[in-house]
Amino acid sequence: MALDALAFRFRAPLLVLAAAPLVWAALAASPPDLAALTLGAALALAGAGLRLASIRWLGKRARVSRAKVTILVARGPYARVRNPLYLAALLVVAGLGLMAGLGAWALAPTALVWLVYARVVRHEERALLAAHGPQGAAYLRAVPRWLPLLMPRLGPEVEREPWAEVLRREWRLLLGIPLALAGLAALALTPAGAVVRGGASDLARALGAPLPVLVAAGAALGALGNGLKTEHDLARKARRRARDAASLAEGARAGTGS
Repeated sequence: MALDALAFRFRAPLLVLAAAPLVWAALAASPPDLAALTLGAALALAGAGLRLASIRWLGKRARVSRAKVTILVARGPYARVRNPLYLAALLVVAGLGLMAGLGAWALAPTALVWLVYARVVRHEERALLAAHGPQGAAYLRAVPRWLPLLMPRLGPEVEREPWAEVLRREWRLLLGIPLALAGLAALALTPAGAVVRGGASDLARALGAPLPVLVAAGAALGALGNGLKTEHDLARKARRRARDAASLAEGARAGTGS
C-alpha cells in the first residue's frame, strides 16, 4: 500500500524517466520505416484523442494531488474502461517509441509506464471504495482496468466539461503531440535529422560518455526537477488547506461567541 501511494505521489517524475529510451532511440537507433512511422503516429494521436475525451467527462477532477473521488464517473470512456487517461498515456508512449525507431522494443518503455500506473490505480481504487462503498465496488466489478468493454453499461449522467475548456486546459498536449510527431518524423526522414543524430553521437564522444548515459542523466535530472516541483505543489496545497480550515474554525468560534 505504501508503494502504491508513493507511485501515485510521484507518478509524473517516474514517467519522465520513461522518456529516456525514446530520446536515445531517436538520436541513435536506425530510423524507422514509413509503416512504423505511420502506425506510431496513429497510436499517439489515438492516445491524445482518448485523453481529451476522458478529460471532458472527468472535468477538473482530472488533475489531483490526492486520490479522491468526489463523483463516480461511469459515462463516456469511463463506461468502457476504468483508467482511460492512463490507457491514453500508454498509447502515446508506444506510438512515440515506434516513431523513435525502437521497433518491437517500444514495448519496453510502454511496460515501464504500465508498471507505474498499475501501482497508481490500486491506490486510486482504494480511495474510490472508501468514497463510494457498494456503488464503487459495483463499478470496479463491472468495468475492467485496462481492456475496454465493447458493450458498456452506462452509469448516471454527469455534467461534461465544455470542449473549449478542455482544449484550454490541455494546451500542452495540443502543442506537444504535434511537435513530437513532427520532430520524430523529421529525424527519421530528412537529411537534417541525420545531421542531428550524428551531432548527438559526436557530442557524446567529445564529452567522453556514451550517449545512453548522457540521455539517462538528462532524464534523471528532469525527473528530479519534476519531483521537487511535485513536493513544492503538495506543500503549498497543504498550507492552503490548513489556512482554510483555520479560517472556518475561527468563523465557527466567532459565530458561537455571538
